[in-house]
Amino acid sequence: PAGHLMVVVLPAAVARQEVMEKLKARGIQTSIHYPPIHRFSHHGSSDRVRAQGLDRTDALAPRLLTLPLYPQMTEEQVDRVCGELHAAIIRHGGRTPSNRVVVSRGVEPWVP
Repeated sequence: PAGHLMVVVLPAAVARQEVMEKLKARGIQTSIHYPPIHRFSHHGSSDRVRAQGLDRTDALAPRLLTLPLYPQMTEEQVDRVCGELHAAIIRHGGRTPSNRVVVSRGVEPWVP
């Protein structure tokens, strides 16, 4: 668990950079934490990575987005971030389950 980060997985059809720019325009800072380690020059050169690849990691990594999270964050701020994220996703061709943002404390299983 990473209780100091709020990382979401964007729908596959949504461009992360466009969502980030839309949220920034609305005053919401986002970031990208922990790029795939096998993309670093030292790890990416291993024989195992070259031979087998990391397809799931490579498919998921460009969809990850870190949202604001800090101890003084109010429920109203959380609601605003979720609402703006939802709007940005919808604007850029994505869909969320039942057209709403679902916040979960658990880890979502991998769905290829």
